[in-house]
Amino acid sequence: MSNKKQQRQLDAMLEGHTVLRMCNGYKIRRKSGPKREQVLHDEAFAGTRRSLSRFLKASSSGKVLRQALHEVISTTQDKGMHNRLTSVLCKVFSATSEDRLNLLRRFEFGGSRSTLSNTFCGNYSSQIDMASGSAVVEVPGFRPDRLVRHPSGATHMKFHMTFAVVDFETGGAVHHNVVSEHISLDAAWTEGLTLRAALPSGFSGCGFVAFGVSFYEGGCALGGGAAVLVDVAEEAIAQVIEKPQCKISRVPRIAVTFMPGRKSMQNAGFTHR
Repeated sequence: MSNKKQQRQLDAMLEGHTVLRMCNGYKIRRKSGPKREQVLHDEAFAGTRRSLSRFLKASSSGKVLRQALHEVISTTQDKGMHNRLTSVLCKVFSATSEDRLNLLRRFEFGGSRSTLSNTFCGNYSSQIDMASGSAVVEVPGFRPDRLVRHPSGATHMKFHMTFAVVDFETGGAVHHNVVSEHISLDAAWTEGLTLRAALPSGFSGCGFVAFGVSFYEGGCALGGGAAVLVDVAEEAIAQVIEKPQCKISRVPRIAVTFMPGRKSMQNAGFTHR
Protein backbone atom coordinates (compact mmCIF):
# COMPACT_ATOMS: atom_id res chain seq x y z
CA MET A 1 0.00 0.00 0.00
CA SER A 2 1.40 3.38 -1.00
CA ASN A 3 2.17 6.08 1.52
CA LYS A 4 -0.39 8.42 -0.08
CA LYS A 5 -3.15 5.85 0.27
CA GLN A 6 -2.22 5.22 3.87
CA GLN A 7 -2.31 8.97 4.52
CA ARG A 8 -5.78 9.27 2.92
CA GLN A 9 -7.09 6.43 5.08
CA LEU A 10 -5.61 8.01 8.18
CA ASP A 11 -7.15 11.39 7.30
CA ALA A 12 -10.54 9.72 6.81
CA MET A 13 -10.28 8.03 10.22
CA LEU A 14 -9.35 11.29 11.94
CA GLU A 15 -11.92 13.43 10.14
CA GLY A 16 -13.59 15.72 12.67
CA HIS A 17 -10.94 14.97 15.29
CA THR A 18 -7.70 16.54 16.41
CA VAL A 19 -4.60 14.84 17.84
CA LEU A 20 -3.01 16.32 20.97
CA ARG A 21 0.48 15.49 22.18
CA MET A 22 0.43 15.19 25.98
CA CYS A 23 3.21 14.54 28.50
CA ASN A 24 2.05 10.91 28.83
CA GLY A 25 1.34 10.20 25.14
CA TYR A 26 -1.13 11.20 22.41
CA LYS A 27 -4.84 11.89 22.82
CA ILE A 28 -7.61 12.34 20.26
CA ARG A 29 -10.65 14.56 20.70
CA ARG A 30 -13.38 15.99 18.50
CA LYS A 31 -12.75 19.32 16.87
CA SER A 32 -16.29 20.67 16.98
CA GLY A 33 -17.89 21.75 20.23
CA PRO A 34 -20.10 24.39 21.80
CA LYS A 35 -19.08 28.03 21.66
CA ARG A 36 -17.87 29.86 24.73
CA GLU A 37 -20.96 32.08 24.90
CA GLN A 38 -23.20 29.01 24.77
CA VAL A 39 -21.46 27.40 27.71
CA LEU A 40 -21.51 30.61 29.77
CA HIS A 41 -25.09 31.73 29.14
CA ASP A 42 -27.22 29.01 27.51
CA GLU A 43 -29.70 27.35 29.86
CA ALA A 44 -28.90 23.98 28.28
CA PHE A 45 -25.39 24.17 29.73
CA ALA A 46 -26.42 24.95 33.32
CA GLY A 47 -25.16 21.55 34.45
CA THR A 48 -21.89 22.11 32.62
CA ARG A 49 -21.40 25.42 34.41
CA ARG A 50 -22.00 23.77 37.79
CA SER A 51 -19.49 21.03 36.99
CA LEU A 52 -16.97 23.60 35.78
CA SER A 53 -17.40 25.67 38.93
CA ARG A 54 -16.91 22.57 41.09
CA PHE A 55 -13.81 21.60 39.13
CA LEU A 56 -12.27 25.08 39.46
CA LYS A 57 -12.92 25.06 43.21
CA ALA A 58 -11.36 21.59 43.52
CA SER A 59 -8.30 22.64 41.50
CA SER A 60 -7.67 25.80 43.53
CA SER A 61 -8.33 23.97 46.82
CA GLY A 62 -5.91 21.23 45.81
CA LYS A 63 -3.21 23.83 45.22
CA VAL A 64 -3.75 25.31 48.70
CA LEU A 65 -3.61 21.86 50.28
CA ARG A 66 -0.45 20.88 48.39
CA GLN A 67 1.29 24.08 49.44
CA ALA A 68 0.35 23.52 53.08
CA LEU A 69 1.71 19.95 53.01
CA HIS A 70 4.67 20.71 50.75
CA GLU A 71 7.42 19.59 53.12
CA VAL A 72 6.00 16.07 53.33
CA ILE A 73 4.91 15.89 49.69
CA SER A 74 8.37 16.95 48.47
CA THR A 75 9.75 13.57 49.56
CA THR A 76 7.64 11.86 46.85
CA GLN A 77 7.70 11.89 43.05
CA ASP A 78 4.41 11.62 41.17
CA LYS A 79 3.55 13.75 38.13
CA GLY A 80 -0.11 12.74 38.27
CA MET A 81 -0.66 13.77 41.89
CA HIS A 82 -2.31 17.09 40.95
CA ASN A 83 -4.91 15.39 38.72
CA ARG A 84 -5.64 12.64 41.26
CA LEU A 85 -6.05 15.12 44.12
CA THR A 86 -8.33 17.36 42.04
CA SER A 87 -10.47 14.34 41.14
CA VAL A 88 -10.93 13.37 44.80
CA LEU A 89 -11.69 16.97 45.83
CA CYS A 90 -14.40 17.13 43.12
CA LYS A 91 -16.05 14.15 44.81
CA VAL A 92 -15.65 15.81 48.21
CA PHE A 93 -17.34 19.05 47.13
CA SER A 94 -20.17 17.23 45.32
CA ALA A 95 -20.88 14.79 48.17
CA THR A 96 -23.74 15.53 50.56
CA SER A 97 -22.75 13.32 53.51
CA GLU A 98 -21.33 14.86 56.68
CA ASP A 99 -18.17 12.71 56.56
CA ARG A 100 -17.35 13.60 52.94
CA LEU A 101 -13.86 14.77 53.95
CA ASN A 102 -13.03 11.13 54.71
CA LEU A 103 -12.74 10.60 50.95
CA LEU A 104 -9.29 12.21 51.29
CA ARG A 105 -8.17 9.90 54.09
CA ARG A 106 -5.35 7.55 53.02
CA PHE A 107 -4.65 9.59 49.88
CA GLU A 108 -1.21 8.49 48.61
CA PHE A 109 0.89 11.42 47.37
CA GLY A 110 3.37 9.09 45.68
CA GLY A 111 0.75 7.28 43.62
CA SER A 112 0.21 3.53 43.41
CA ARG A 113 3.89 2.83 42.68
CA SER A 114 5.24 4.49 45.82
CA THR A 115 2.78 3.98 48.65
CA LEU A 116 3.75 4.39 52.28
CA SER A 117 2.46 0.90 53.10
CA ASN A 118 4.90 -0.57 50.55
CA THR A 119 7.80 1.60 51.75
CA PHE A 120 7.35 1.38 55.52
CA CYS A 121 5.78 -1.88 56.68
CA GLY A 122 5.69 -0.97 60.38
CA ASN A 123 2.77 0.29 62.46
CA TYR A 124 1.84 3.88 63.26
CA SER A 125 -1.16 5.79 64.56
CA SER A 126 -2.38 9.39 64.26
CA GLN A 127 -4.81 11.70 66.03
CA ILE A 128 -6.08 15.25 65.55
CA ASP A 129 -7.39 17.38 68.41
CA MET A 130 -9.04 20.36 66.73
CA ALA A 131 -10.13 21.82 70.09
CA SER A 132 -6.52 22.40 71.13
CA GLY A 133 -5.15 22.77 67.59
CA SER A 134 -2.70 19.89 67.87
CA ALA A 135 -1.97 16.60 66.15
CA VAL A 136 0.27 13.63 66.88
CA VAL A 137 1.70 10.64 64.99
CA GLU A 138 3.12 7.76 67.03
CA VAL A 139 5.44 5.10 65.62
CA PRO A 140 6.13 2.07 67.87
CA GLY A 141 9.56 0.48 67.95
CA PHE A 142 10.46 -1.42 64.76
CA ARG A 143 13.30 -3.11 62.88
CA PRO A 144 14.51 -0.86 60.00
CA ASP A 145 16.52 -3.69 58.42
CA ARG A 146 13.32 -5.71 57.89
CA LEU A 147 10.39 -3.28 57.72
CA VAL A 148 11.73 -0.55 55.42
CA ARG A 149 12.08 -0.83 51.65
CA HIS A 150 14.59 1.79 50.63
CA PRO A 151 16.27 2.84 47.37
CA SER A 152 19.71 1.51 46.52
CA GLY A 153 22.52 3.31 48.35
CA ALA A 154 20.34 4.68 51.16
CA THR A 155 21.92 4.55 54.62
CA HIS A 156 19.47 6.55 56.76
CA MET A 157 15.82 7.56 56.83
CA LYS A 158 13.65 10.23 58.45
CA PHE A 159 9.97 10.43 59.32
CA HIS A 160 8.09 13.59 58.29
CA MET A 161 4.78 14.82 59.67
CA THR A 162 2.83 17.97 58.79
CA PHE A 163 -0.32 19.19 60.52
CA ALA A 164 -2.24 21.77 58.50
CA VAL A 165 -5.56 23.58 58.85
CA VAL A 166 -6.97 24.77 55.54
CA ASP A 167 -9.91 27.08 54.91
CA PHE A 168 -11.10 26.17 51.41
CA GLU A 169 -13.49 29.12 51.25
CA THR A 170 -10.84 31.80 51.78
CA GLY A 171 -7.79 29.89 50.56
CA GLY A 172 -5.95 30.46 53.85
CA ALA A 173 -3.85 27.82 55.58
CA VAL A 174 -1.51 27.35 58.54
CA HIS A 175 0.78 24.38 59.05
CA HIS A 176 3.49 22.96 61.30
CA ASN A 177 6.08 20.48 60.08
CA VAL A 178 7.98 18.03 62.32
CA VAL A 179 10.93 15.84 61.27
CA SER A 180 12.48 12.98 63.22
CA GLU A 181 16.18 12.38 63.75
CA HIS A 182 18.17 10.25 61.31
CA ILE A 183 17.43 6.54 61.68
CA SER A 184 20.03 4.04 60.47
CA LEU A 185 18.63 1.52 58.00
CA ASP A 186 21.09 -1.10 59.25
CA ALA A 187 19.84 -0.94 62.83
CA ALA A 188 18.36 -4.14 64.21
CA TRP A 189 15.93 -2.19 66.43
CA THR A 190 14.75 1.40 66.78
CA GLU A 191 12.84 2.74 69.76
CA GLY A 192 9.37 4.20 69.22
CA LEU A 193 8.98 7.89 68.53
CA THR A 194 6.29 10.56 68.68
CA LEU A 195 5.85 13.43 66.23
CA ARG A 196 3.71 16.23 67.69
CA ALA A 197 2.63 19.49 66.05
CA ALA A 198 0.60 22.43 67.37
CA LEU A 199 -0.93 25.43 65.61
CA PRO A 200 -1.79 28.91 66.90
CA SER A 201 -5.41 29.50 67.89
CA GLY A 202 -7.79 31.75 66.02
CA PHE A 203 -7.70 30.00 62.63
CA SER A 204 -10.61 27.94 61.35
CA GLY A 205 -10.81 25.30 58.67
CA CYS A 206 -10.38 21.59 57.99
CA GLY A 207 -7.52 19.67 59.62
CA PHE A 208 -5.10 17.42 57.74
CA VAL A 209 -2.17 15.28 58.88
CA ALA A 210 0.33 14.03 56.30
CA PHE A 211 2.93 11.44 57.26
CA GLY A 212 5.84 10.14 55.21
CA VAL A 213 9.43 8.95 55.00
CA SER A 214 12.51 10.20 53.16
CA PHE A 215 15.87 8.54 52.53
CA TYR A 216 19.47 9.73 52.66
CA GLU A 217 22.89 8.54 51.63
CA GLY A 218 25.09 10.04 54.28
CA GLY A 219 23.96 13.67 54.34
CA CYS A 220 22.52 13.72 50.79
CA ALA A 221 18.80 13.31 50.21
CA LEU A 222 17.67 10.57 47.82
CA GLY A 223 14.45 9.93 45.95
CA GLY A 224 12.05 7.11 46.65
CA GLY A 225 10.20 8.67 49.57
CA ALA A 226 6.52 8.14 50.28
CA ALA A 227 3.74 10.08 52.03
CA VAL A 228 0.08 9.59 52.82
CA LEU A 229 -2.75 11.72 54.23
CA VAL A 230 -3.24 9.74 57.43
CA ASP A 231 -5.93 11.80 59.15
CA VAL A 232 -8.56 14.47 58.43
CA ALA A 233 -10.93 16.50 60.61
CA GLU A 234 -13.83 18.74 59.63
CA GLU A 235 -14.20 20.59 62.91
CA ALA A 236 -12.89 24.14 63.17
CA ILE A 237 -10.39 25.47 65.68
CA ALA A 238 -11.96 28.93 65.82
CA GLN A 239 -15.68 29.52 66.02
CA VAL A 240 -17.13 30.02 62.56
CA ILE A 241 -20.34 31.92 61.80
CA GLU A 242 -22.14 30.12 59.00
CA LYS A 243 -22.95 32.20 55.96
CA PRO A 244 -26.48 32.05 54.55
CA GLN A 245 -26.66 29.44 51.80
CA CYS A 246 -29.47 31.02 49.78
CA LYS A 247 -29.89 34.50 48.40
CA ILE A 248 -33.02 36.45 47.47
CA SER A 249 -32.56 37.23 43.82
CA ARG A 250 -35.99 38.80 43.23
CA VAL A 251 -38.40 40.59 45.54
CA PRO A 252 -41.76 38.75 45.46
CA ARG A 253 -44.67 40.72 44.02
CA ILE A 254 -47.44 41.61 46.49
CA ALA A 255 -50.99 42.04 45.22
CA VAL A 256 -53.14 44.57 47.11
CA THR A 257 -56.94 44.37 46.71
CA PHE A 258 -59.43 46.97 47.97
CA MET A 259 -62.99 45.90 48.64
CA PRO A 260 -66.03 47.94 49.76
CA GLY A 261 -66.00 48.64 53.47
CA ARG A 262 -62.64 46.94 54.17
CA LYS A 263 -59.06 46.84 53.03
CA SER A 264 -57.12 43.62 52.73
CA MET A 265 -53.76 42.50 51.47
CA GLN A 266 -53.57 39.31 49.45
CA ASN A 267 -50.18 37.66 49.08
CA ALA A 268 -49.65 34.20 47.58
CA GLY A 269 -53.21 33.12 48.20
CA PHE A 270 -53.39 34.29 51.83
CA THR A 271 -55.54 37.23 53.05
CA HIS A 272 -54.25 39.38 55.86
CA ARG A 273 -56.80 41.54 57.73
